[in-house]
Amino acid sequence: MATYSTLEEIKTGMQDDLFADDLITLRSEQRDAIDQAKERFCKRSGRRGEYQYEVLPEYRQFLWNAKMRFGKTICAMQLMRELDVKRTLIITHRPVVGESWLKAFKQVVGSKSSEPKVKGNSDIHKTYGFGMRSDDENETVGNYYDLQSFVETPGNHYAFFVSMQYIRLSELVNSKTQAKNAGKELGNGNSTSKENEKLKADILKTDWDLIIIDEAHEGTLTSLGKGVIQDFLKKEKTKMLYLSGTPFNLYEDFNGDEIYTWDYIAEQTAKHNWNLERPNEKNPYAELPKMNIFTYDITKNIDNILDQTGVFSFPEFFRTWTGNPKADKASMPEGAKGRFVHEPEVSEFLNLLSMKDDENNFPFSKPEYRQMFRHTLWVVSHVNEAAALEQLLKEHKIFRHFDVVNVAGRSETDEQNENALDKVLKAIGDNPEKTSTITISCGRLTTGVTVAPWTAVFYLKGGDRAATYMQTIFRVQSPYKTPDGKIKKECYVFDFAPDRTLKIVAETAKFSSMATAKEKKKQEGDEEKTQEMRDKETVRDFIELCPVLSMDGGKMSPMDVNDIYKQLENVFIDRLVRKGFDDPCLYNQDELNKVNPEIINHIGENGGKAPDEKRKDAKDTVDLSHMTDEQRAEWEEKIRQKKAEAKKKAEEKLKKDEEFKAKWEAMSEEEREDWLKAEAERIARREKAKEEREEFKKRMTNIRGIALRIPLLMYGGADAGDPKDELTVDNFTRKIKDESWAEFMPKGISKEDFSKIRKCFNATRFEEAGKKYRALTREADFMHIDERIRQITEIFSYFRNPDKETVLTPWRVVNMHMSDTIGGWCWYDETFDEKTGVLDTPRYVEQGDVTRQLFDNVDLTGEVQTKILEINSKTGLYPLYVTYSLFRRRLDEYIKAECIDKETVSVQEEQVVWDDIVKDNMYVICNTPMAVGITRRTLFGFRQVDQKANIKNVQLIERASKEQEGLVKELKSVGFWKGNSSKQEMKFNAVVGNPPYQMMDGGAQASATPVYNLFVDTARVLKANYISMIMPARWYSGGKGLDEFRTSMLEDQHISRLDDFLNPETVFPNTNIRGGLCYFLWDSSYNSKEQKTRVVSHDSTGVVSDTMRTLKTNNIDTFIRSYEAISIINKVFKTMPETFESHISSLRPFGLRGYFSKNENCKETADGMSAPVGIYVKGQKLCYVEKELIPIHHEWINSWKVYASRANNIGTELNDDNYNAFVGSPNTICTESYMIINVGLEVDEPMANNICDYFKTRFVRFLHSMAKSSQDATSKTYRFVPLQDFTSNSDIDWNQSIPDIDRQLYTKYNLSEDEIAFIEKMIKPME
Repeated sequence: MATYSTLEEIKTGMQDDLFADDLITLRSEQRDAIDQAKERFCKRSGRRGEYQYEVLPEYRQFLWNAKMRFGKTICAMQLMRELDVKRTLIITHRPVVGESWLKAFKQVVGSKSSEPKVKGNSDIHKTYGFGMRSDDENETVGNYYDLQSFVETPGNHYAFFVSMQYIRLSELVNSKTQAKNAGKELGNGNSTSKENEKLKADILKTDWDLIIIDEAHEGTLTSLGKGVIQDFLKKEKTKMLYLSGTPFNLYEDFNGDEIYTWDYIAEQTAKHNWNLERPNEKNPYAELPKMNIFTYDITKNIDNILDQTGVFSFPEFFRTWTGNPKADKASMPEGAKGRFVHEPEVSEFLNLLSMKDDENNFPFSKPEYRQMFRHTLWVVSHVNEAAALEQLLKEHKIFRHFDVVNVAGRSETDEQNENALDKVLKAIGDNPEKTSTITISCGRLTTGVTVAPWTAVFYLKGGDRAATYMQTIFRVQSPYKTPDGKIKKECYVFDFAPDRTLKIVAETAKFSSMATAKEKKKQEGDEEKTQEMRDKETVRDFIELCPVLSMDGGKMSPMDVNDIYKQLENVFIDRLVRKGFDDPCLYNQDELNKVNPEIINHIGENGGKAPDEKRKDAKDTVDLSHMTDEQRAEWEEKIRQKKAEAKKKAEEKLKKDEEFKAKWEAMSEEEREDWLKAEAERIARREKAKEEREEFKKRMTNIRGIALRIPLLMYGGADAGDPKDELTVDNFTRKIKDESWAEFMPKGISKEDFSKIRKCFNATRFEEAGKKYRALTREADFMHIDERIRQITEIFSYFRNPDKETVLTPWRVVNMHMSDTIGGWCWYDETFDEKTGVLDTPRYVEQGDVTRQLFDNVDLTGEVQTKILEINSKTGLYPLYVTYSLFRRRLDEYIKAECIDKETVSVQEEQVVWDDIVKDNMYVICNTPMAVGITRRTLFGFRQVDQKANIKNVQLIERASKEQEGLVKELKSVGFWKGNSSKQEMKFNAVVGNPPYQMMDGGAQASATPVYNLFVDTARVLKANYISMIMPARWYSGGKGLDEFRTSMLEDQHISRLDDFLNPETVFPNTNIRGGLCYFLWDSSYNSKEQKTRVVSHDSTGVVSDTMRTLKTNNIDTFIRSYEAISIINKVFKTMPETFESHISSLRPFGLRGYFSKNENCKETADGMSAPVGIYVKGQKLCYVEKELIPIHHEWINSWKVYASRANNIGTELNDDNYNAFVGSPNTICTESYMIINVGLEVDEPMANNICDYFKTRFVRFLHSMAKSSQDATSKTYRFVPLQDFTSNSDIDWNQSIPDIDRQLYTKYNLSEDEIAFIEKMIKPME
């Protein structure tokens, strides 16, 4: 029979050492953490043992990934002292820990009443000050402004503690505070509030030397948290120290040399080893208790409590009566409000925990166990559950003898404001061995605080991420000594969700394995191990030091490494789901490496290949000549550190070599032979494993493009049949219809191709990940609409764009596009940042008449009258946005009419309103049945909705391009949408969406035909009141199939707004939409001749210009992106000069393709040739070809020519690659890599050189860029470049330098200083 053990007697002779209050000796790992941070923040000089540190004048960051109870607070204060910085800011999401920081501060620097507690520290408290502000604006310690004055005296320093809750209310970062304070006159209002606002602003603007971010995994990645840290606190010279015991969400933001790791395994191993190696010395780890985790499957005793999905869940088990019949799903018994709906079962559970039975080992089943668990933490999900549990415990025959402390409060407000820690400590009292308490929490006191007498935590809630879970359970590992001389030896976790327990233990071990991988790889033989082997070892280490036991009917049995490792499969599946199948764990390495290479290459060449952009190594180019002194110092410091690391490694290697040499000399000949044989085998295994890994990575890249498309299909499900059917590796090609396969899979990949690589996928993970996508979607079916949208859009955030041409419109872009053009309820703040811009509560965006007419269009009965068409749905996210905005309007009407109670509205009531909106107001057309299925899934989930949704599959792309008239006729017919013979005409208020961009026409991508223009034309023919679409911006300059469309757009008087994005990465990261993107609002009632068009230009930093202007400029037949450029072009064309457009050769000037350079007739030398002609191939390499083999334009061969690249980056979002014009002497030609830019101009060598110089000027390259919207440099892109006189009689002195020629051109065309500055800002000088 297993028993518990929480306290033990302190060994004789150790009583005075443990928990001694006189001195704190930093443990070796604490010292390491401080030293490694100093190495990162400082320049080191001197000899070992006498190092001198000088803080570097540049931004640096460091993360202490150190477990709870490590002592991060006191170590951070010690680092502050050793860095000798003047101003230190401590910021945290947990204001309750302020006193702990003040205590640590005094222990490090001393105080008026006591010497420093850290061993070796002198008393310097007179030169150090401390201040504190928490989330309570009236609570303060130390005055910030006094401290600022204090450090003006040389040698003085201070630390200031502030809560994130306090500082993020500053109107500098918080739009709600801005709105609240807007309009207040300077002389009015609350003076205290004004003082607080000023203090927040001054704290944000202070140049802090060191910023310590405590509990950094909390509150730093929200939009407000990022606004505080990234936008204000982070400055050029700031040092930032991040502290976290569970930095799961931060780890990727730090490099390997910016992280120090000390986890539970390291701590308990050190504790164990100390006892073995130094049994008679004080063990500095003795006070850190050992953790034990007990799991119990509650359904074995209580199996009749199921949620709507048919499974046991804590939310259902602990559901409380609300008094709302729809929410309660039953009539509430009299007097039951606030009590558990399943109170008999909850009481049975409490009885189970305290059942008195000789065979039973539940934690409260025996008096001695109750003594051990005198003080425990019970964690539930919500405040109403906490209140009901408090009431039931106080009525229970056993638990009524415990003082039940409910720190969750009676409402969400109480949960935030109550001083929970004081409440608990007061109940425990001065002698914890004489009292008994149960603390109930639903979040408070679960991170960053210490309640030493707690010996166990009871986890009575579902869900929770690993970080939250581990933070909570480690609250009970606090060191504790009783008044009668006992020490807390062990502590316990009782978790009633076994699968969750094992999964989180496995995930934590996996994270630990990853965090320590760098160090482990240094160990001998470790390089041969797979990551799976390392993970398993870490799990084994963890459960040896933190046993995980399964409780079954009160009996306990330990879980072994294999039991827990099985749960790693769930970790892999979760990772697959979150990464959208973009993870190596999807593949079976052995099977993938077995596939015929021809099959893999065929798939890669036909659309399956998708290199992982994130894994490309970015090499920094170093230009010492352009460095500032600070940048050069930083570069030199990096070089110094690299040299120091190399020297250290060399010393370690030399030491190992010497040790091995001694070992070798002591070996016999036979032992040497055995060693050499074993070493050769080890090297061979390592090399083989390396080769297999490299081959696996290469092959994985070739099929990655297929894998990334699978999650969306899994989400939508099969095209036909039972929606409960799961997609598996085996049935995948059968379940997806051919037309859906054609739309969602790479164009060159057939179902037969997929079948050939089917075995390369891990079948279990493939299927289980699909189930998880669908389970998450089903789970959302039981949520309120706001919660459901958050869940569905989070699922979509997992999906990846499979290649640079395939674009799935992200939820962020849908919100940005729609809120900027038609308004409505937006789920992002103004930054639209994917990570930090998501709002907990959507904001309403007003865009004038269009918003009112679309989202405030109700009749006298309160029914919404708006009808909106989404013209090409793939995911359903545009309809989701629009439907929600209409839903909110109708819901307001229902609440106003008292049909629904705002405070108690149920999920079912919201769904009725939602379904009606989709049926009456939302219309969607898709290209394939799969797109219909995905859209339905997004709008309805798995609910079987009776009403017929207006979601149609009409072979959209084909019909828009070949049968537009018939398509429009159908879309305008009520009968088409309702499935009847009605001839009534449909009138749409708006048409929105992201149309398909191009259609392949049989060639490579370059021969693809644009189709987005057809969808805009179709929308205009539908005669909706408003149109808003997002599309490529290549139409600005026309081109293939776009000339007429460009003209129609430039002359359309109804375009009221155009948002222009030069860089497509700003909208769709990792895509290849050269020329950028745009979205527009077309308003049937708008007249741009009278009011002009609002043009908003965006770059990666945000809006760069917002002007009212015409789309068409004079007689120019292209859209000029930069408003500032219009005046420049007008000045250049004031005299209507001839341009270079008519002097540019066509593609392939001499009829030779780019690949001619690989032809056998393309020679390296002219030796042996009868009539050799020089030919410039890619890279300006000069080869030779027989004149008779040149297909066309022999008349150009013997003239002087100026060549320019067929494609360049000028005028695109890519980095300016200069303009590589060069002079070609007579008897030279070129392949299609180049064009001739002086056709029809008879020039000699000096003139050719002058033309070449002209095209290198900023002036010409700027004008060239104005007519470009892609890399293609066709003749039309030279339409703004004026022809000059290139002779010696020219008004331009061509003998001058390029910058001087620019200055002459600026003067010739009378450009202003602002215009010149604009050109030189846009175009960098030639290298």
